[in-house]
Amino acid sequence: MADENQDKSERTEDPTPRRLEDARKDGKVPTSRELVSFAIFLSSTLMIIFLTKPISSKFTNLISSYLINFHLININELIIRSIAQDIVFIFLIIAIVPLILNSAVVLLTYFIQHNGFVFSTKSIGFDLSKISLLKGLQKLFSLRSIVELIKGVVKISLVGVAAYFAIRSQIKDMQLAFFLDINGMIAVAFKAVTAMMLTVCSVMFLISIVDFLYQRFEYINDLKMSFKDIKDEQKRTDGDPEIKFKQKTKRKALLKKFSTKDAAKADVIITNPTHYSIALEYNPQEMPAPKVLAKGADLMALKIREIANQYFIPIVQNPPLARALFDSTDIDDFVPLEHYKAVAEVISYVMKIRPNKKLLKGIKDLKK
Repeated sequence: MADENQDKSERTEDPTPRRLEDARKDGKVPTSRELVSFAIFLSSTLMIIFLTKPISSKFTNLISSYLINFHLININELIIRSIAQDIVFIFLIIAIVPLILNSAVVLLTYFIQHNGFVFSTKSIGFDLSKISLLKGLQKLFSLRSIVELIKGVVKISLVGVAAYFAIRSQIKDMQLAFFLDINGMIAVAFKAVTAMMLTVCSVMFLISIVDFLYQRFEYINDLKMSFKDIKDEQKRTDGDPEIKFKQKTKRKALLKKFSTKDAAKADVIITNPTHYSIALEYNPQEMPAPKVLAKGADLMALKIREIANQYFIPIVQNPPLARALFDSTDIDDFVPLEHYKAVAEVISYVMKIRPNKKLLKGIKDLKK
């Protein structure tokens, strides 16, 4: 991992996959608090809209029951306390508890989807080296702290302005609510709250997108590496027994990907001549273009040439074409259009060496 004390001017290269994976294991993952806040606020807004009807119904029944029996009720401290308890119960059971559970679920879902199941004791462990008054002051007055302060001020300002205009647009309806019945008053109140929350959601969405991009940029910037870091990592990777074992396993899997039987069906083998080998089959009556039966580099290339010699398959040395086909095709792919002419020339050469009637028509089609 790159030295944290290293001069940042030397760290000009983007982090390698290994560097990103190491940071992830250490619990360092990009996180946008604004995106989390937006997700919680949006889901809470939708839940409030969904709960409007049951809450309105409960309030209407509660207040109606007290008003109907108002002349029979002796107003005292116990009655007022009872009314307050009923109101709190409605809010607690129907509104507050679902909103809290919703926030917890959204928060957990966000971190699992965004970061996966990342748990690292390094990020929560006690490290005396991290306790430094100088470093603390540097963080307090760093560019990042200033950016966070400005971001907080801008966020509060934008949300405040959005909420103000949302409420302002509902003022007339709120004034008329005093002339409505209980159902109408509650409906107007919920409409005003919903309008405000949806407007604030729109602003928070824009803020969260900007913050997410900024946090991602900062995360990558913090993990940047110098050329020396990349070279050191490469040395460690090449010398790692586990990495070597994985590479060996991968090579074996690639060798097994094509069978001797498939490679033996090839009409021609195009080689580099030693580094790459491409086995091609072409049947104009059944195929739109020549098909790659097998390809390989180094040991795999040698294996393909051995099969070619065993089954008397023509081998043509064409380094540029071999490299191009190796890079642009995979096993069972057809030769790309841009290589038709070059492949046709190879097949024409093969025809001179070993005539094959099934290729005659194919050569004409490829050269068109």
